[in-house]
Amino acid sequence: MHFIAIDVETANYNIHSICQIGVVEYYRGQIVPVWKSLLNPQEYFSRFNSKIHGITLKDVEHAPVFSEIYPVLCDLLTGNIVISHTKFDKSAINSATALHDLPEIKCTWLDSALIAKRAWPQFSRGGFGLANLSRFLKFEFNHHDAQEDAMACAYIVAKAVEQTGICVKDWLLKVKDPISHFRGK
Repeated sequence: MHFIAIDVETANYNIHSICQIGVVEYYRGQIVPVWKSLLNPQEYFSRFNSKIHGITLKDVEHAPVFSEIYPVLCDLLTGNIVISHTKFDKSAINSATALHDLPEIKCTWLDSALIAKRAWPQFSRGGFGLANLSRFLKFEFNHHDAQEDAMACAYIVAKAVEQTGICVKDWLLKVKDPISHFRGK
């Protein structure tokens, strides 16, 4: 089983205001941190967002902008199954890509929240946030650090695959099934 997991943190309510990206790889049963970077979103930081992730304008003043790290993202994501927890991270990456007039990264996105909602019926209607699922699975991490969140996302998917016997490629189809009709394999 092989996939990439990604997470982003944003500076403010603008979804393209990415200030941190974390990427991990799941390969041969291991979650491997691959890459993490602060980004300068060239925008203001809301107190609300900074309070959540602890990143401020001062932290990113000398960090690269999205267009500078775009080639790294392309190398890591292109052609892979890329998993994020909810659609937020995919939307943020696509929005930042469009803002900088760059081509969309060609990868296959998969939502770990949708997987969790089907793998564990008690989360089908709620409680499927990254922190809650990680607590349920006894995975400790530093929430709202992009790479740590990506690791939690990868762990959730690995556990769902282990428990259900459904491989990541099959989850691409299974997440489209209505939850009320989901019966596993």
